[in-house]
Amino acid sequence: CRENNIKIKIFEGGDFEMLNEQVANYADVLVIIEGGKNSGTILLAQKFVEKNKLVYCVPGRINDPNSFACNWLISQGAILLIDFCITL
Repeated sequence: CRENNIKIKIFEGGDFEMLNEQVANYADVLVIIEGGKNSGTILLAQKFVEKNKLVYCVPGRINDPNSFACNWLISQGAILLIDFCITL
C-alpha cells in the first residue's frame, strides 16, 4: 500500500458551504466512509463531482442510517471502495 502525507485541519463551525468548496478545491479525491441522510456528506460529494474529481465510497449495511450517503452515492455513480490499497 502506498503511503502519502495527509494534512488534517479541524473545522470548528461556520459556513459549511465555504468549507465544502475549499475541501473540493484542495483535495484530489474524496473518500467517504459513512454519512447520514442529512449529514452534508452528499453536498460535499456534489462539489467534487462539479469539479470533475473522483468520489470513492465504502458501502455499508442498508439498515444503518449512517450508511445512507455512501450507499446512495454508489447508486449514483460514486466509485465503490472495498480495498483501499488496490483501488487508489
